[in-house]
Amino acid sequence: MASAQTGPLRGAPTTSDLSAKTGYAVVVAAGVLAIAGAEVVIDGVLVDDPKNGQTGTYQVRDVVKGIAGAAITINANLMTDANGKFITATTGKPIVGKALEAAAADLNIIRVELGYRGLSA
Repeated sequence: MASAQTGPLRGAPTTSDLSAKTGYAVVVAAGVLAIAGAEVVIDGVLVDDPKNGQTGTYQVRDVVKGIAGAAITINANLMTDANGKFITATTGKPIVGKALEAAAADLNIIRVELGYRGLSA
């Protein structure tokens, strides 16, 4: 897999152990970094491995390495699943990125171009 570009980074404290969640989509709510839920507009993708109480770093745009939640075709519009993984966007859901590589299955690492793109048609 080709490497991802390093885009703008931000940090926020965690209140749970995210040390095994590098590449997952994240949101910041009430100033706390957490794994994104299903079908939400994300704040970015976790690029490090913070433990509970540490500051986590997340990338907010450009190309990042993301974790697939299922098989994905190249150039597919992406949304998040309930576990903060990237899956193919379905009708009426927020598109948070585009797959720059195909994923064969759950937990594959792919390059994702981050950015909100509206709702899937």
